[in-house]
Amino acid sequence: MTVERKFVQQGLNRARMDEYFAGELERAGYAGMDINRTPMGTQITIFAEKPGMVIGKGGKVVRKLTKDMDQYYDLDNPQIDVQSVGVPELNAQLMASRIASALERGWYFRKAAHSTLRRIIGAGAIGCRIVLSGKLTGPRSRIEKVVEGYIVHAGKPAEEIVHHGFATAVRKLGTIGCSVQIVLPGTVLPDVFSLVEVELPEPVIAEETIEAVETTEVVVATEAMDAGSAISETIQTPAPVETEGIPPKALDTEALATAESPVETEGIPPKTPSKSETRNVNGIWEHKHNDLDWHAMARVHEQAKPGKPEEAVPVEEETRAKDGVTEHKHTGFDYWHPASRVHKGA
Repeated sequence: MTVERKFVQQGLNRARMDEYFAGELERAGYAGMDINRTPMGTQITIFAEKPGMVIGKGGKVVRKLTKDMDQYYDLDNPQIDVQSVGVPELNAQLMASRIASALERGWYFRKAAHSTLRRIIGAGAIGCRIVLSGKLTGPRSRIEKVVEGYIVHAGKPAEEIVHHGFATAVRKLGTIGCSVQIVLPGTVLPDVFSLVEVELPEPVIAEETIEAVETTEVVVATEAMDAGSAISETIQTPAPVETEGIPPKALDTEALATAESPVETEGIPPKTPSKSETRNVNGIWEHKHNDLDWHAMARVHEQAKPGKPEEAVPVEEETRAKDGVTEHKHTGFDYWHPASRVHKGA
């Protein structure tokens, strides 16, 4: 037998076993089964609402079921274990069997579906979906669906987190299929997430870094203080004067004479302090200084030739503004001309 046929045969045997247990253990509240293959044999776990009825008096029912499994389904050393259902309302197969039983007893299909749905949601289920298909009322078959809560319909989550149950109700009008789908409480849904606020830790500065920064600041401050003190010493400390062999009074008289008398250089007349005033007349800057009256700052003054100091000649000057141009006349140029004119030197 090929691998594909082997898997198909195992699935077929599982479906037949489930149908067999549902028929034999209907009164015990059959809720499904689980098969595990071990080196010791095949372990079959049966879930039922009433485990005592599955075991039977003295284990009679369990021994019969074990014999049938070995005879009809070719299982290797089958062993049956029975477990009770914790919350019957959260078992899809058990709820489907109850709806089918209610319909066979004459319950109206909407009453049976809604009452079962309320019980399932009341037990804490996240979502539930009940589908009834067949001849519910009238000669034609139809489908009725009752849904509440959250249900996944497609994809891998629909196979993993949704529990399915199916049962058949046989009535006079025809057969009715009862399908129940339940999402159990506490199921992690694929599209539900929560954001977690993460508090970033404060940056920790090593003690060595702090000490290095403090040391650098101290060194910089010390260097600045040293530079400042060196500059102040250079400015404030006068040059030493040799006074050996000079009487005190003569020293004072010589220093005073040296300070008061200007230093003369050969061929260069001594400089006299200049007192200058400036003004702006019609956009032209003028100034006056020493013995010269107001005149344009661009004017070139006569200067004595080097080595022949001469006395300054007083200049008599008159100024006027004509057509926005400042004109003047003075000694040597006794006619009106622009103040910005450059005169030829002597």
